[in-house]
Order: sequence, then structure tokens, then C-alpha cells
Amino acid sequence: MGEIIKSISVRALSKEKPKKVRCYFDSGSPRTFISLSAASQFKGIAELPEPHVFHGLGDGTFAAMEILSLQFKLLDFWIPYVCYVVPDATFEPDYNVLI
Repeated sequence: MGEIIKSISVRALSKEKPKKVRCYFDSGSPRTFISLSAASQFKGIAELPEPHVFHGLGDGTFAAMEILSLQFKLLDFWIPYVCYVVPDATFEPDYNVLI
């Protein structure tokens, strides 16, 4: 089917003005990740009690120290996701969120 990378409206709170972020849609990923630079645009970043280590992106192993609750506008619905905040170098330069 090919890669799907698309700019999506995203907000942290229902009254916050949405911002556009570039999302890579991966049907095989069980979690949602956002780059630190993209996450910094939103309020509500929370620290994790300990790092969560993941495998498969970037150099094969990466860690998240923070999470962020966001709402993504898909069609006409705001869909909530909890995103793990990861270093910018984890992703290709074409996108900021893996959903």
C-alpha cells in the first residue's frame, strides 16, 4: 500500500488552537511517538518515573522519558492518543509523529 505521511491538525487541550504536525501512519506500531521538538509546541508534557525503552526505530533502540496526551483530527473527529516523547533523531526528517 505504501507509506502514508500527512499533515494533521493536533491539539493538547480542547480549547487550544490546533497546530499542524507531519504524521507517519504505521499500522504495525502499537504505540504513538512524537519528536521532542514537535512535542515542545504543546502544553502538558509529563515525565515518566523511569525511561521506557523501545526497539525498531532510529538506530534500533530508543527511549522515552516523557509522555504527552494529544488529540488528532481525523476526518471530523478529535481522537485522543498518549504519545511517547522521543529524541528528534529517532525519526526520518519527513515526519514528527509516528501514529
